[in-house]
Amino acid sequence: MKRRKLLYFYFTRTSFVAKDLAIFQSAYEVKEFHYPATGRDILIYLFKQFFFLLRHCRSCDVLVCQFAGHHSVLAVFFGRLFRKPVLLIPGGTDCVSFPSIRYGQFSKSFLSKTTCYSYRKARHIAPVHEALIRSAYTYTADDFPEQGFAVFCKNIKTPVTTIYNGYETDKFRPTGEARNKNSFLTIAAGLDSEVRIRLKGIDIILAAAAQLPDCSFTIIGANRPPQLEVPANVKIIPPVPNQELPALMSSHEFYLQLSLSEGFPNALCEAMLCGCIPVVSDVSSMPGIIGKSGFVLKKRDAGMLVSLLKPALECNKPEQSAAARKTIEENYTLVRRTKELLQLLSEMTT
Repeated sequence: MKRRKLLYFYFTRTSFVAKDLAIFQSAYEVKEFHYPATGRDILIYLFKQFFFLLRHCRSCDVLVCQFAGHHSVLAVFFGRLFRKPVLLIPGGTDCVSFPSIRYGQFSKSFLSKTTCYSYRKARHIAPVHEALIRSAYTYTADDFPEQGFAVFCKNIKTPVTTIYNGYETDKFRPTGEARNKNSFLTIAAGLDSEVRIRLKGIDIILAAAAQLPDCSFTIIGANRPPQLEVPANVKIIPPVPNQELPALMSSHEFYLQLSLSEGFPNALCEAMLCGCIPVVSDVSSMPGIIGKSGFVLKKRDAGMLVSLLKPALECNKPEQSAAARKTIEENYTLVRRTKELLQLLSEMTT
């Protein structure tokens, strides 16, 4: 029996893209289109995408776009032209606007228009968390008091189904490494940019670390040392291969995710599976993800962070560690995402 055909569009083959791709390949013949374009390359990749769609769209059964934006416009247009269903999977940056750091697709005029067009004209939207649809934002007062694609793209009538990210509970688990006492870990790619440093909360982590000399902090993600004053108890290292992360996570007691904006952070959930106690900013999905297993920073303030971490250091760490793993293990499995994603695609193509 001939397999149904799915066209898949994405920017970067991240771990969550690779997992979704494997899900699609389990049920469909997948033709993937990698769209890494930025700046002047956008027109080149739109040209390539046009001919890719011209070749494959008529014979496909469904189109899927990871995130909405420039790369989803032609997919949505061709889908409507050939009466093929298009599924958008919003992940974070395509749902927010932070003009103070020019982050988020809705903070950029033309990109906000292509993103909004995609949301309105797609057949279905499947965000990875309901907070990406609409949620209050109180972590800072610098930007909008609400975030989510429904805030910036008014009157969307496209059906929406939230499908949470899923994680490999066997791959990410405590490895038996001895945890360094009072140790904190965070992962944040692209730390050679001031925007990324602020976006990921690295500046307030460094400020808090200076006031906690008996603690150690490891920050992963700098290809070159950032132009920052780094306290002696902070180690900043380049990105680490995915297969080495479980051991590294298992050697730390806490995981910090103090971003200004997040969708459904993979590193946070993988660290929790490895038994790290989460400390997160009061942003988007994160307080809901960690539940009662960790600690939430209500405001972007280094002094408040220090006040939060001091009692955290005195918590029942083995109990909190076990609770962190259990939270992800029971609520955010790859099995669950696979079932719900394939069910939605089946309904769309029936």
